[in-house]
Amino acid sequence: MHKSIVLTSIFLLHFIICSAQSENKLTSIATDKPRIEVVGTAEQKVEPDIIYVSIILKEKFKDGTKITVESQEEKFKSELIAIGLNIDRLTLTDANTETIRINKKSKKIITTKTYNLKLSNVADVRKTFAIIDKMEISDATITGTDISTRVEILKNTRIEAIKAAKKKAEYLLDAIGQQLDKPIVIREIEEGGFDYSVANTFMSGRILNKQANTLAESEQNDVTDLIIEKITISAKIYVEYGIK
Repeated sequence: MHKSIVLTSIFLLHFIICSAQSENKLTSIATDKPRIEVVGTAEQKVEPDIIYVSIILKEKFKDGTKITVESQEEKFKSELIAIGLNIDRLTLTDANTETIRINKKSKKIITTKTYNLKLSNVADVRKTFAIIDKMEISDATITGTDISTRVEILKNTRIEAIKAAKKKAEYLLDAIGQQLDKPIVIREIEEGGFDYSVANTFMSGRILNKQANTLAESEQNDVTDLIIEKITISAKIYVEYGIK
């Protein structure tokens, strides 16, 4: 009886091992199917339609007369309206007015306000900086750019990238007389997306001088020199195809 149980156990163990080996063999055959791995890339350069400008108004004196931040704000708003801009695009960075001391020894303080202005094209940026120049505002900076349709553009760029991957796989296989089968793996390589950093915004001439607080008077210092680079949208897709 004891011998019979031992033999039965050995038989079952042998059956399990054989079954496992058989299953592994089938899996190996399935995964050993010829395949090709490719990466498709796509890129678009798009003009930004959102441009952010930071403007700091400071209380100042001219010919002995005090010019308040409030009076400068009203003047700036009226100038924006005159060139056809909606003043709703001009917002305060902080709801509170800030007061700063001119220097450590002086007891004199001045009032400042920081504003953000949202513009939609380079032409409006040029007009705005012409107003800034006219009003002798020394602190104005383009802080960033963006695209209002960035989600849709990125989607289309990804589609173009996966199409590029398929095209690459097809011509590579065609060169060796093989045909493309269905995709096995599709994965986005997270190196693409948007490149719209402030580093991509370039200013020159009068505007650059304003940012450095050095208002050099020169015929070459002109707001027409303003250049804002296009935003780069890119996508990279990894695809693994079977081979027929």
